[in-house]
Amino acid sequence: MTRRHTDQVEVLRRNDEPAHFLWRSRLYTVREVLAHWVETDTRWPSEEQARALVRAEVTNHPAGADTIQPKPQPGLAGSLELPEREMWRVEASPGRDGACGVYDLCFDWSARVWTLVCAE
Repeated sequence: MTRRHTDQVEVLRRNDEPAHFLWRSRLYTVREVLAHWVETDTRWPSEEQARALVRAEVTNHPAGADTIQPKPQPGLAGSLELPEREMWRVEASPGRDGACGVYDLCFDWSARVWTLVCAE
């Protein structure tokens, strides 16, 4: 039975892969990485990003036609990129001798936080 979670976890990496994670005060050892992928959030960006996208200056041209031209905003460089989450499906067990289970770990690049999103 798969259970959805949104629990923040601490993850120790080895060779850029999760090696251990701490969940609910228990240390889990990753036995095998089953899958790895990156998800891009295609929904509308955050409110701040949306405002930066629509911030514009209306200028009148001699022909009388109004044109919308983007107005650059200082300090927002790179903030208009879509958020990415790095997903890892791992087989792990609590301690060395615990029963193995399958877990989905997520690293949110914008928040710089690991979350356990699924446990089987």
